[in-house]
Formats: sequence, C-alpha cells, structure tokens
Amino acid sequence: MIFERVAAGLLARTSDPANRSPGTRPEIPERIALLHAQRYIPWARYLGGNATSPAQRGRCAPALEIATEVVIDGATLAQCDRRRRWRNGTGAKLLVYALSVYTDRAGWERNRDMIAAFEAWWDARTRAGGRGNGVAPDQPNP
Repeated sequence: MIFERVAAGLLARTSDPANRSPGTRPEIPERIALLHAQRYIPWARYLGGNATSPAQRGRCAPALEIATEVVIDGATLAQCDRRRRWRNGTGAKLLVYALSVYTDRAGWERNRDMIAAFEAWWDARTRAGGRGNGVAPDQPNP
C-alpha cells in the first residue's frame, strides 16, 4: 500500500505526518503515512541514497531496484538477472540483502552480521568492476 501511494504521488508531502496542520483531514490513512515515514523512507535512503543530495550515497541502489521489481512489480529473479546480464544469483543476493535491511531497521530481526558481510562483498565487487571486465555491477554488460 505504501508503494502504491508513493507511485501515485499521495505521500509526496507526508515525510513527517506529525507536521500536518491541525484540523486537516489526511488524504491517506495515518497508519500508512507513519509506515512510510518511519520504515519505507529510511530503508529506501539507506539503500538508494538521497536523490536531493548526491553526497548522501546509498549502500546499494540495485538492491532497492530488485526489491521493488520483485515485491511490487512481480518480476522473477531470473528476469531481473537476465535484464541486467547478471549471473550466479546476483539478483537473489540483492533481494535477500534488501529485505534483511528492512527487517533489521523495522526491529523484527537483527541481521547486522549478514548485512555487513554483504556490504563488504558488494564494495569489493564494485571496486573490482563487477564481472572482471571493468563494468560496474549495476551497468549492463556490453
């Protein structure tokens, strides 16, 4: 429901639902606005960074893309890998990482060791150029 509202533009001004003026009726249920502000936005910024501030780079934007494609759009991991020309289950690794970050930030599970291990792997892969051919892992392989 949160992503549907984000895609429709209904949450564009509800990053802090507590700041709305008294007596106004929210266009969306307050619970959804709170989940958006307290869970979705921090998770999306952690993975993808802050679009308004290039200095605040995300940890792994492709993980956010894969999570959105699989969970929201209903794409399969094979489709995601094929679209990006990835092999060895890279899309699955990214999805597990993205959902682990979400559950960790929501307080449902503590996945800090797994998250740190993935981020170290991703940083090494990014620095090495992804597939050993100088192409960053989030870029298509020519």
